[in-house]
Amino acid sequence: MSFLCSCKLSLKYALNGVSLQRVRETKFLGVVISDDLKWKKQVDVVVQKVSKIVGILSRTCYILDKDRLKLLYSTLLEPYIIGLLLLSMLCMVVTIQKW
Repeated sequence: MSFLCSCKLSLKYALNGVSLQRVRETKFLGVVISDDLKWKKQVDVVVQKVSKIVGILSRTCYILDKDRLKLLYSTLLEPYIIGLLLLSMLCMVVTIQKW
């Protein structure tokens, strides 16, 4: 016997009498929030940005000295790495709390 409902619940929201449109994803403060609250789209966006920055660093490593490369790394790449680490730690905490 199955108790699962196959019907889809459709809720309509309004703000000051104006009907709000449902979207699959939106960007808020630089973070992509999807309707299923998964991090995949945000991670994809960050990976795309990081790959561009790594390409820039690899092309400039022959031109710039070591100090300038460190400056580029710390300003362009390091914030994304720290952000991904914080995101992965948050996901681990949420997973542990679900147990």
